[in-house]
Amino acid sequence: MDYEEAYLVEEYTDTRFHSLDFSVELEQTPNKLARGFHLTVKSAGAGSVDDYLHIQASEVDSNGIPEAEQNMRIDESVVPEEPEYISIDEVEDQILHAVLQLAADTGYENHRTAFTPQYEESLDNLSPNASLNDRRMGAYFDVNGTYVLLIIDRQGGNSIDEIDVGPIQYYVTEYVIRRTDEENESPEDGTVVECRIPDGI
Repeated sequence: MDYEEAYLVEEYTDTRFHSLDFSVELEQTPNKLARGFHLTVKSAGAGSVDDYLHIQASEVDSNGIPEAEQNMRIDESVVPEEPEYISIDEVEDQILHAVLQLAADTGYENHRTAFTPQYEESLDNLSPNASLNDRRMGAYFDVNGTYVLLIIDRQGGNSIDEIDVGPIQYYVTEYVIRRTDEENESPEDGTVVECRIPDGI
């Protein structure tokens, strides 16, 4: 069931750093209907997530608190009493520079990139007033007059075990394939995953 494998990989892959595999098998003998077949399948999967960095940046208020609180929350206790803002001109890394500029332009920006220790090393060497007072990698920047907080979180580096999915129902005809994961929905009313126009139309 290539359709099901492809669907599950897309459904459970949050980032390009996820690597997942699924096995799909028929749960019962296909049931022949008037115009096609009703199939029920079950699936199981596993995989891993490589180390990566989630880079976020938000415009901050006069107290150094992110304006985009719905995306980036911090405890006020980790904010230095008098935040020191580093000029964006001192940022040489292209990714960080772009994220900071977009955050200044739109209020918030985020980006995921492969793990590298260079970001942690660069933020560790900052003045205490230019960074957060906790273990998170965070620093304040002045982007041409707009104050922005940049936070870098290391994520991934773990395995994903025992992803059980199903049962999934398919309705298959010569011209259409439909899918549903709703127990009380007929597969004939499911989502179309492939459609072929009959010859001669």
